[in-house]
Amino acid sequence: MKRNFVALDGSDFEVNVDEPGDFDSVFFLSVHKAGSTLLQRMVSDICRSGNRALIELEPDLFRHGVVLGDCPLEAAMLLEMRGYAFGGFRSPWLLPFVRQYRENQKLLLVRDPRDIAVSYYFSMAKSHALPKQGTAREAVLALRETALAEELSEYVLKGKVNPVIANLTTFVKHAELYPNMDIVRYEDIIFDKESLFDKICSMCALQLPPEERARIVKKHDIRPTEENPGAHVRQVTPGNYKKHLSPEAEGYLTERFHPVMKTLGYI
Repeated sequence: MKRNFVALDGSDFEVNVDEPGDFDSVFFLSVHKAGSTLLQRMVSDICRSGNRALIELEPDLFRHGVVLGDCPLEAAMLLEMRGYAFGGFRSPWLLPFVRQYRENQKLLLVRDPRDIAVSYYFSMAKSHALPKQGTAREAVLALRETALAEELSEYVLKGKVNPVIANLTTFVKHAELYPNMDIVRYEDIIFDKESLFDKICSMCALQLPPEERARIVKKHDIRPTEENPGAHVRQVTPGNYKKHLSPEAEGYLTERFHPVMKTLGYI
């Protein structure tokens, strides 16, 4: 069932809100270029197969060209409803103000910030999806123009990737502040989608047949044979930053984000 809302900028958008299930709501989180699309799509397929109600508020806003700051309170209040999987989050946004988020189960998919930086640059310059209209479209186009005007390491050294990694840092801090946060590293699941599948099912209190597990895992086990800068899945092998970042850019990221990289085991 679609629910219609009016954003604070006056534009209309809709969110799919199915009948809730009988379970405590759960949250699936990542940041841009940390495997967030993989997580979102696997959660969606698993919920569809297991008949679990899924709400993707942040992606629904983006699809309609609405920036997060223009989300009305009545739409944000969806996040307090019981019986849903809430997916597609790439920003901490208003989540700390959501009681269910603070208390309920959460899965956070993280990635080495140096690989995030490289992937984010190529995404902004070449492949990131664009809404058909709205302020979100304008924001992405502005980011694309900036990325196209600069070389990758220069882009990093100017701090253009910092907001994304700052979101990662905030999410990791949430793991210290709130209970029930399971942190999963991209590097540990990118070639082991079965593990990610099992974690998602466990959180959603689902047991799917082995054939469904095999089908969904195979669908999302995408491994490009060669790097394609213009594709959404450019490449998946961890450590690709070594090929692209200058020593100065790598050092900048390591120094600036040393605490979170150490916490997550990347240094």
